[in-house]
Amino acid sequence: MALKGEGDPRWIVEEREDGKNLNAWHWEERNLLPWIKSRLPHFLVSECHRGADEKDVLSIVKIGTVKGEASSQQRKGRRFCLYELEIKMDWELRRTPEADVVKGEVHLPYVADENDKDEFEIQITTSSGPDQSKARDFAKPVLTKHLRKQMVAFLTEMLGEHTSATEMKQLQQDQAAAALAAKEKLESQQRVASELSSGGETVHMEIKFPGVPPALIYETLLDVNRLRAFTQSEVSLERKVGSKFSLFSGNITGVIDQMEENRMLEQRWRFKSWPEGHYSKVRFTFDFVDGDTTVILHQTGVPRSEVDQTRDGWQRNFFERWRAVFGFNCSFM
Repeated sequence: MALKGEGDPRWIVEEREDGKNLNAWHWEERNLLPWIKSRLPHFLVSECHRGADEKDVLSIVKIGTVKGEASSQQRKGRRFCLYELEIKMDWELRRTPEADVVKGEVHLPYVADENDKDEFEIQITTSSGPDQSKARDFAKPVLTKHLRKQMVAFLTEMLGEHTSATEMKQLQQDQAAAALAAKEKLESQQRVASELSSGGETVHMEIKFPGVPPALIYETLLDVNRLRAFTQSEVSLERKVGSKFSLFSGNITGVIDQMEENRMLEQRWRFKSWPEGHYSKVRFTFDFVDGDTTVILHQTGVPRSEVDQTRDGWQRNFFERWRAVFGFNCSFM
């Protein structure tokens, strides 16, 4: 610590009778929950929809509870917000001017700074009134659209008021990068979906393992401990036909379709980045001749733009790792 009269003057506060945190240099934390509770109704409590002839009047009528933690943190001239919120509110729908009101609740179980401003779960339930199921089906998309728009506006105001210019600039850069990543992901999925419209491409590989019996290869593909050893990642797999599996911490998933011990294994198989619901088909067969096992891998339904990446992944992340971890010498034919 610097002696009085020496060192960085921002640290020397004993002379200030007012106790002011000069230039926001020292750590301070401000509870934002009271501010949030006072401002949130201005954004959320309102009419969300009104149809012709006063039909289908839908409104959020009251904020029920706001729980969790929210604070403005500042140190060394930087100010930023941390928040984890759970919000409940009441909604009402009157289908016609003469009809009884349908009432319900909207629950936002987790609104947090770690997510994008419009990224949160919305749970909508009914509590009273006629035709509650139909009313909920009508209200859900309207309330969802309204809440995502208004919560973005609310969080933008909160962050703008309680975040320093430096942090806001970083936040804007992060948001721009996230938007670009989402755009590129969508474009990639659209491109892959177009490529798959014709059925996809084929990856065919034959790998010879001198002196390795097929039983060891078969075990390496199905034993969870061996899979974890060479992937160095989280693995989930149940050794039976029809079971789902997950490799490389969820980046590869699939379903076991056929098993013939030490002879054949067939799987539905996909990368996480592929269009939702699309699986390639992978078939391993094991040819054992003169003490050597040849693994024949045949994979169909691979997106054209990812054929090389998929083939390279099999070679580097499976077969060459087997050599490094288990000592299986191999050659690619």
